[in-house]
Amino acid sequence: MSDYEILVGEFTSWTLPKEKWTHEAHLIVAIWYCKTYDLPKALDLLRYHIKTYNTSVGTPNSETQGYHETLTRFWLLIAANFVKLNETKTFEETAEVFVNSDWASRNLAFNYYTQETLFSFEARKEWVEPDLEKLPIENEFAFLPEKHHLLSDVEFSQQFYNKTLSPEIFTHEAHLRLAWIMIQNHGLKLGAEIICEQILAFVKPLGAEEKFNKTLTVASMNMVNHFMEKAKTDTFLDFIQAFPPLKYGFKQLLDQHYSFDILKDERTRKEYIEPDLLVF
Repeated sequence: MSDYEILVGEFTSWTLPKEKWTHEAHLIVAIWYCKTYDLPKALDLLRYHIKTYNTSVGTPNSETQGYHETLTRFWLLIAANFVKLNETKTFEETAEVFVNSDWASRNLAFNYYTQETLFSFEARKEWVEPDLEKLPIENEFAFLPEKHHLLSDVEFSQQFYNKTLSPEIFTHEAHLRLAWIMIQNHGLKLGAEIICEQILAFVKPLGAEEKFNKTLTVASMNMVNHFMEKAKTDTFLDFIQAFPPLKYGFKQLLDQHYSFDILKDERTRKEYIEPDLLVF
C-alpha cells in the first residue's frame, strides 16, 4: 500500500494525526475521491468526512473555522479537471503529478476569487461562484442534485400521495426524503403507518407491489428518525448532506441491525420484523 493510500485510509477512518492534515493532504484526498466516485457522490462524502474529521481532532466547524464549502468544492473541481486530463494514470501517479504542479498552489483560488469573496461567511457556509474567472469545470453542471429536489416538500409529498410523481424520480434518496417529511409532519409511529400505506398504493398501479417490503420501510423510518434526532436541520438537503451514510451506506446500516437480508426474506414483505442484532 502506497503512502498516498495510507493517508486516504487514515483520513476516511478519522485517525490521521492533525499535523498531517496539510494542504497537500487535502489535494491527495481530493484526487482519490475524484478517481473513485462521480462528482456529486465525491462531494457528499468528502464534505461529511472533512466535517467529522475536524470534530475528531478538535477543530470546530463554525462561521470562522473548520469546513469551508466553497473551498472544498473549488479544490474538488480543480482535482476533477486534473483527473480528466490524466485519466490513464493511476491514483498514485495522478496525485504525485498534481501535488507537484502549478495546480496545487495554495494561491490558486485567488485566480478565481477575490479575498473578500472567498473569506466571507457566505462562502464558508455555501457555494459561492467565482467573481474573477470561470472554473475549468462549472459547479452548476458538476453537482446536479437529484430531480426530486426540483419539487418543494409539499409538491413532492402531494404528487407521491396522488400517484402523479414520476417513478424515475422516486430513488433511494427520494424514499429517504419521504420518510423525513413523514416524521416532520406526523412523528415516527404514525408516519411509519402512513408511509407504508402510501408506498403500497404508489407501487400497485405500476405492477410493482411485490417490491414493497414493510420491514425495510419501517426500518428506514427508524434510521432516518435516529439521524434526525442527532442534528436538527431545516431542509432535507441539509439533512442528507449531514448524513450521507443514509444514502451511500444504507445496506451497511441495515446490517448493524439485521443478521439476515431483509430484502430476500419473505417474512419481511407483509409484516414488520424487529431487528435481531441491534434495536432501533
